[in-house]
Amino acid sequence: MLDLNGLDLGRFRGNPVMLYAHDRRQVIGRWINIRLEDNRLLADADFDDGDDFAAKIAAKVDKGYLRGASVGIHIKKMADTDTGTIATAAELLEASIVSIPSDAGAVVLYDDRQDIVSLEAIKNNFNNILNRKKMDDNNVTNLTAQVTALTADVAARDTRIAELEATVRELEKKRVESLINNAVAAKKIGADEKETYVALAAKDYEGVKKILCKMQGAARVAGQLETGRTATTLSWDELDRAGRLAALKADNPEEYRRVFNEKFK
Repeated sequence: MLDLNGLDLGRFRGNPVMLYAHDRRQVIGRWINIRLEDNRLLADADFDDGDDFAAKIAAKVDKGYLRGASVGIHIKKMADTDTGTIATAAELLEASIVSIPSDAGAVVLYDDRQDIVSLEAIKNNFNNILNRKKMDDNNVTNLTAQVTALTADVAARDTRIAELEATVRELEKKRVESLINNAVAAKKIGADEKETYVALAAKDYEGVKKILCKMQGAARVAGQLETGRTATTLSWDELDRAGRLAALKADNPEEYRRVFNEKFK
């Protein structure tokens, strides 16, 4: 059993990670509107719709195929009562979407190293600590200091990982924007197409880059016309981008009809 009055939500509020089946490699979103109501821990799911796997899980939740949720906690204090063992002080580390909750209370337990452990192992660990306390209070004091240091180290590591992930996202955003801005400047695409290409490049940068590299800018087409390249070697799209369709229609109606038919018939 878990006493929610002793549940520490501080670090979780700062990093409200939503996992799938308690797998740290499967971050599918975050939890928002975290609150305690009527002796229940509640939160709303905010799925990462930019991740294919997360989108699939969100769809299963919306359709009612997945209805389980489970929290992962680190127990700091326990007490034996007439109704059973109660975790009087614990920290919430994560909350997961699951197919089948791990137990009736939908709780997964973590040890000091944030490895998943059983309740029996947690109880044995606390009993060992209490036994050692009776034998040597100084040893327990040292152990508590080590646990505190490890917890702080994990928190610092999590913060650093979050910072690095944010930096990577920002660099990727700038790389995409630079690619598309250069394509607009070269008149390979119109300014009204920019947002579409930005969205595509965010999902497949290399693919969009290859497409843009093969495109011919309007300035280049105009230059080819100025250096004597005949209209017959140009397509409708190239003439359109160069702004030469109207002139071709006026100067050479027959050639205009040819490229028109080639394009649309």
